[in-house]
Amino acid sequence: MKDSQRKAIHAKKKNKFGDSIDTRYNIVRFYHPSQNRTSRIVKSNVSGDVAHAHVNDPKTSVKNRYFDGFERRN
Repeated sequence: MKDSQRKAIHAKKKNKFGDSIDTRYNIVRFYHPSQNRTSRIVKSNVSGDVAHAHVNDPKTSVKNRYFDGFERRN
């Protein structure tokens, strides 16, 4: 199999979010409106698996203060 064929097959693979497996994400901290703060990037350029694991960790949110989510990088 040629390298170009391998790349074409790899490009078609999707992660659990429906994006290419090469897609990278930013983990963003979103604050509750009562905190009067703007969201900020906590980690950048992470894989979907890392982003998903991070946001599902109970330590990454505090009720009525903030929670961490993720967004696809442009």
